[in-house]
Amino acid sequence: GNLAGTMSGRWSVLFGTGAGALAAVSVVFLLGASLLEAIGGLRDIGLYLGRTDWVTGAFIWSAFGASTFAALALIDHAAPRMLKRAWVAGLASAAQLWLTFGGATIAGLALMGGGLAEGSLLATQTPPDEVGAQLLIYRAIAFGAFGLVALGGLALLVNLFLLYTTAEPVEYVLPGQPATAAGH
Repeated sequence: GNLAGTMSGRWSVLFGTGAGALAAVSVVFLLGASLLEAIGGLRDIGLYLGRTDWVTGAFIWSAFGASTFAALALIDHAAPRMLKRAWVAGLASAAQLWLTFGGATIAGLALMGGGLAEGSLLATQTPPDEVGAQLLIYRAIAFGAFGLVALGGLALLVNLFLLYTTAEPVEYVLPGQPATAAGH
């Protein structure tokens, strides 16, 4: 009841592009990565997928999904306060959210799909060079998607640059209250 009362009328915090949304995405990636690690920990599945790209895909969800979004949420929350600037998330914030989310999601899914394909190819004793050729498309998709994560990082740098150069200086910034200009 207490959480529902707190969030009542504030769903825009989760569905926007600010720190709340980034933290929520981090938690979702953390839960997804935990589930994938639990599935991979099962003995039969571990024998089948343990040495495939599945492991790398699950790691990408954990490292570049959960951890990256937690760091982005911290930066989005703390940077305006540390720099004493009034800042409203804009296009660069949306770009960092969606580019990083899309890149981490697609790269992880592509590698996990490649891991499933690799496991089935190895189970049918397919020759190693043919396995590599079959996995090329999965790895190419993951490589391209991982480039989106890098573009998300570039959007973060643009966001921080705009924060520092264009935002109005303030003495303090409190959520939900108008900013007080410095020196006034």
